[in-house]
Amino acid sequence: MRDGDVVLDVGCHPGGWAQVAVEEVGEAGIVIGVDLQPCQPVDGALLMVGDITDPLTQERIVKELEDRQVNSVSPTYLHILPENGTLTKPLR
Repeated sequence: MRDGDVVLDVGCHPGGWAQVAVEEVGEAGIVIGVDLQPCQPVDGALLMVGDITDPLTQERIVKELEDRQVNSVSPTYLHILPENGTLTKPLR
């Protein structure tokens, strides 16, 4: 992660990695977190409750990206991202 990156934090509960990501990407970056459990708010991050495998959650994330590409995905749950490339296509 570096300044200006767009980070997707999958399985972001309780929010610790989102805090680290916000510090790394700075004000020019975006941190979007998603988890089945609600997290405590993290200044500078958008944390949402949802299932990353649910198309509705994926649509919410894509909408929040506003045509920006994801540069980094937290590796904890990378294996469960949808195979259709909806969220990871920019990483390939």
